[in-house]
Amino acid sequence: MSAELSTKATTVAAQAWCTPTTSHITMIPELAQEFARIVDEYRSAIIWMSGASDFAEGGQAHAHWVRVRERLVSDPEISLCPDP
Repeated sequence: MSAELSTKATTVAAQAWCTPTTSHITMIPELAQEFARIVDEYRSAIIWMSGASDFAEGGQAHAHWVRVRERLVSDPEISLCPDP
């Protein structure tokens, strides 16, 4: 992943300040950028795993991968995977 943060990652990071339990907290831009950097790292790993044979149908990690991936991509607003 490049040093530039993805729009998706910065959107996900910003959402941390938009929940009922956090909306009263003033956003800290440096913290939001660090959240976005972490999201991008996870996103890169998820994309890589999508193509690895262990995670493909019949692979030893497939069942777990499907459960994890479904949680991450079920909401298009927070999806960490690339758009189809």
